[in-house]
Amino acid sequence: MYNVFLVEDEIVVREGIRDSIPWDKTNYALVGEAPDGEMALSILKDVKADILVTDIKMPFMDGLALARVVKKTQPWVKIIILSGHDEFQFAREAISIGVEEYLLKPVSASDMLKAFDKVARGIEEEKRKLDSLEILRQQALSSVDMLREKWLVALLSGSVDTADAIE
Repeated sequence: MYNVFLVEDEIVVREGIRDSIPWDKTNYALVGEAPDGEMALSILKDVKADILVTDIKMPFMDGLALARVVKKTQPWVKIIILSGHDEFQFAREAISIGVEEYLLKPVSASDMLKAFDKVARGIEEEKRKLDSLEILRQQALSSVDMLREKWLVALLSGSVDTADAIE
């Protein structure tokens, strides 16, 4: 299950997204929502969001500023930007921040779910890589322990020249 947090200043759009997605029939749960970036930041500290969906243009703190802060403070959170502006500058800035998806409004429930699925696949891939790294780390530690034990046994049995070991 992936936790989704929604930030949208237009209440009709926010409710539309919230109400159009059959959350109980998906792998996603809406864990919170906010009308602007400032309010979202205070709530995001308390919820365990995996995916942040945010409008790009909002009062107080816009979606790009929110994305920058979230990437620094909660780098595991994946971000989807919603925009009513088909301007390349916004998209380029979103990419430089590390936003996973950039969707133009109006966005359908099926488009939103496709974006969620794409982001979820990325999260799973990251988990697989981290698991592989942990396995390699454990194997390296085990090898070091085994080599240390072999050297100690050889040392105690007198088959290691301690003068060579010091050099």
